Amino acid sequence: MIQHTPSHIESAYYYLQELFCAWQLKGVIASVATFLGTEEVLFLWLVGMMTADLVFGLWEAFKRRKFSCRMLGRGIMKYPCYCLYIFLVGAVDASFTVSTGYNLPLLELFISYLVATDAVSVMGHMIRCGLPVPRRLRKIILHAQTRVDRAIDKIDHNDDEEMAEEMRPRKRSKEK
Repeated sequence: MIQHTPSHIESAYYYLQELFCAWQLKGVIASVATFLGTEEVLFLWLVGMMTADLVFGLWEAFKRRKFSCRMLGRGIMKYPCYCLYIFLVGAVDASFTVSTGYNLPLLELFISYLVATDAVSVMGHMIRCGLPVPRRLRKIILHAQTRVDRAIDKIDHNDDEEMAEEMRPRKRSKEK
């Protein structure tokens, strides 16, 4: 029997699939989703996207030889920050429902937003790692990245000019 060596993507997909099949994790996610009154599937997507973002970010850092503990710490700190944000939006959602009587899907919209931003981040990591990304998405992501880079350069350039102005000696006016 001939076996092929699975690629990194196939291995990651298999382990992520096995992680989602773990009933303990599903139980925790279902409990949190029930506590907040939202959909379990959204939390599964969020956990999957956050994990994929961390894995692809690490892969990109190692591939580009730019790994640092500081970047890893920032990537890991996203987890407790997201949890705090979700609980805050959940509290706002619950208060709004109690005070007005209308049940708006604020928490579901916020979690969907987090999933979408992490998906874009994952695709950005994939592009920088040389993995295939659909042409239209690649174009959108690279265009957005170029706009952000230009805005940052403009801010840096303005800051440099302001610093140069501050460092320049001022001429004293002669009093008459």
